Amino acid sequence: YYLRARYYSPSISRFISIDPFKGEIFNPITLNKYIYAGSNPVLYIDPNGRFFGTVFSTIGRGFMSSLSIVRRIPINIGVMRSFARTIPIRIIYVKRVKDLKKLEYALRASGKNSEQIAKILNRKRRAIGRLLKNKTPQPFRDLIYKRNSQAYNDIYGPTWKALRAKGKSWESIIESASRPGNSFKHMLRFLSQALK
Repeated sequence: YYLRARYYSPSISRFISIDPFKGEIFNPITLNKYIYAGSNPVLYIDPNGRFFGTVFSTIGRGFMSSLSIVRRIPINIGVMRSFARTIPIRIIYVKRVKDLKKLEYALRASGKNSEQIAKILNRKRRAIGRLLKNKTPQPFRDLIYKRNSQAYNDIYGPTWKALRAKGKSWESIIESASRPGNSFKHMLRFLSQALK
């Protein structure tokens, strides 16, 4: 079967021609020319065989393409591809931040006090941010760093010391450590800034 960009053989359940997308050196799974959607068809789709993303990112690309045709607004394809690669990273970030709630429960069960838990969770939250924000493609990485610098004077978000200096209690630091921001709203704001 010809599936828009390459041929697929249902008898062996594999593509029999290579993916025209060259792949990304920092995302090794994309370098395999015979897999579909990063070898994760549950989370990703590859509607035209040239790049993969979440259902939401693909819908977003389709919407933006339609918008450019209807309104004759040129859409920067490079920015849209970066946006599509940013969404799965943001999904992972949100999940890992929410999982800090489980760590909080474990730390409480082990007998740690609120101060100790707040410091541990804040450090973990910043480590998650450092890892995943550094993997975020440009120009979105710079937009995230700029937002954090303006809001917290730190590209990776607030430290527990900065939060304490603002009068935050240990309990509020614990609560905020496992609460990600409004991801969809942030992503749309970053997209609109990147397309300017």
